[in-house]
Amino acid sequence: MQDQNYERKISLLDWGIIISSMLLLLVVYIPQSIWQEEAKFKKEGRKRMSDIANAEDFFFEMTGQYTLDG
Repeated sequence: MQDQNYERKISLLDWGIIISSMLLLLVVYIPQSIWQEEAKFKKEGRKRMSDIANAEDFFFEMTGQYTLDG
């Protein structure tokens, strides 16, 4: 009877090790995919801001004043 409880504890420890290993891998690989996505959004945002700044400069060259509409 005691040998059966001992085997059950070992199998629970094995499952705990497997689940902990999977969590460790997730903690390592999920942030990398998030960083790649953030870099893509940062690049797109900077391009949009550059386009807006260029349009504002062009409008100033054409009219000699900046627009008041934002």
